[in-house]
Amino acid sequence: MFRKRNEKLRGQIFSIDFLIAVGITILAIGLLLAMFELAAYRTRENAEWNLLKLITINAANKILHNEQWTCELVFSDSTPSIRLPNCLTQTTTLDKSAIGIPSNYECHTDGISIVGCNSSIPNSKNVFTIKRKFVLINKDKISKEEFYVCLGKAAGNCIMQEKEFKLSVWRS
Repeated sequence: MFRKRNEKLRGQIFSIDFLIAVGITILAIGLLLAMFELAAYRTRENAEWNLLKLITINAANKILHNEQWTCELVFSDSTPSIRLPNCLTQTTTLDKSAIGIPSNYECHTDGISIVGCNSSIPNSKNVFTIKRKFVLINKDKISKEEFYVCLGKAAGNCIMQEKEFKLSVWRS
């Protein structure tokens, strides 16, 4: 009736139910970690895309709104009036770093020449391209009278030419 102390007890250490529960728990933890990893990857990709978009839009805005490059509207007596946004001169020289594109990014332009933006566009989905319209004149300043001719309020030939440029930016 009584067992001896040094006799080993034999019995079931793990039940099948316990093994199944451990397997399901490990599987659930693995799936949860995979979901977190995918969410982190998506967040990082979205952040990189938003940064690329921001750099491209900022560069396009700097091209068309920087007072160093835009056309100057002058009065009849050559007194400076204002700078015209979206108006560039043919003598304008633009540089990749001056328009805010970092050195670890590449760019390509069509319709306008920018020093350092002559790389060929890769066949990648991580290229952001923006198109902008602008006006080009063949001299540095435009008089008020010439401006009125281009607006259609006076007779004569307009010296402004409507153009379009395309700026593509990607991470190198």
